[in-house]
Amino acid sequence: MNKRLKILKGLIDSGTVPSIKEMSTDSEEYSYEDVIALDYGFVQDLYMGSELFETWFTYTGPEPIKLNDLVLIKDEMIEIIFAEYKDDMHRELEDTLQYQYDTLNRAREEAYDIADRLESDVPIYKHGEGYSLWQGESLVEWVRPNFNELDYHGI
Repeated sequence: MNKRLKILKGLIDSGTVPSIKEMSTDSEEYSYEDVIALDYGFVQDLYMGSELFETWFTYTGPEPIKLNDLVLIKDEMIEIIFAEYKDDMHRELEDTLQYQYDTLNRAREEAYDIADRLESDVPIYKHGEGYSLWQGESLVEWVRPNFNELDYHGI
């Protein structure tokens, strides 16, 4: 176990309620994958009917953690939305976070596609000479999903 994971294990075991992100954007943040590496959780695809599956994380650690904006105690579950997005798009999430679009319209096209898949708002940022999603120098706008009521999961 590396030093970073030892620190996380100490935080969890002591009851400090560390903040865990579904997706970490820098090396100082912990992600649910770090919790899994400690054997304090697991991910599974749950059948939702028809051909639909959702990816869920189950926390099994000894003391609570804060995952995104929810405090989880032992044996609680949360849907992992970004894992589904990563699988659906057949590319690494890190590539999407780092990709720079040359025009605002191109960034909007991608943001609408992602917003519809995640059923969530997606931010567009000014980044250098172009635009990026999720992070950047200054927020330009939020893109809202266009819900298909027949396929809406109520997230």
